[in-house]
Amino acid sequence: MIAPSNPGTDPRTSMFNNNSYSERRGKEIYKMHKIGTFFSPECAVYVNRLLNQIPGGSAWNHTYTTPYIDGYKGISKTNRNGSNYQNHFSYNLDAADNFKRKFNVNQLDKSQTYVVNMYYAGSPWDYKSRSKGNSWSEGTHTGLLVYNGNKWVVRHNFHGDIMEDPLSDLIGTKYNLGITSLSIPKNRRGGKLISKKSII
Repeated sequence: MIAPSNPGTDPRTSMFNNNSYSERRGKEIYKMHKIGTFFSPECAVYVNRLLNQIPGGSAWNHTYTTPYIDGYKGISKTNRNGSNYQNHFSYNLDAADNFKRKFNVNQLDKSQTYVVNMYYAGSPWDYKSRSKGNSWSEGTHTGLLVYNGNKWVVRHNFHGDIMEDPLSDLIGTKYNLGITSLSIPKNRRGGKLISKKSII
């Protein structure tokens, strides 16, 4: 079991004021790469629509997937059970760092579309993700991991803007968002997964 970080002295977090996030000391606000737009501002709506899942959903409800690389597995639950935002944010950062330890790009199948769960610093949905998330998806943001013919990229909807960011940028806790787990979609409702070529 990996020991929990101490939220009060966690070097990955700082500048908390009334449990709200402003910026992590020594970290960068990630400049996402926009490639298009989407009709909904919700990240999960984008993912579920492209995977032919039920409409709507949430970033932390990944019951339509099977965990593949789970950053939450094997870390202490101490911070998860904490009473405030800072505790849970440290828990998600622990998951992202654990994901980085477990991850090996050679484990990925270039023909497969994967679902990623991510932490997003300062998200107002932290409480819901903690109380309603799956054990492998308690981060507040989600997207799709695909191989674009040249490299692995994460495509995700950020308030109606579709972003395509290099996978390597989102592994670990360098930025204000990062991957906590990776899972494989299940076929549901008789639908087929949309071709990667159709994913904008």
